[in-house]
Amino acid sequence: MYAEWNNKAVGVVSYGIDGGVRAVDALRPVFSALQLAHVPAPVALNLRTDFSDFGAFFSPGEHQDQALTVLLDRLLSLTTALTHVRGTVPAVAS
Repeated sequence: MYAEWNNKAVGVVSYGIDGGVRAVDALRPVFSALQLAHVPAPVALNLRTDFSDFGAFFSPGEHQDQALTVLLDRLLSLTTALTHVRGTVPAVAS
């Protein structure tokens, strides 16, 4: 079921008062049910610290650059590994 989702990687960037971490936790069983491999390092943007004017303007802290880099690196690695499982070659942007 949902074969188009199986054996693919997913990374999450969430936001909210607590960074959206509860929503991400709620999605993990859904990812597993769809046979998605999720990167265990989500980027959690906090409305108090990563947005000014309580959400009106996006102004992430410098620490978010590193978190996003880690997420994207892991997502790329997982995607590359899973292409062999699916028997496909990933499209890489140049």
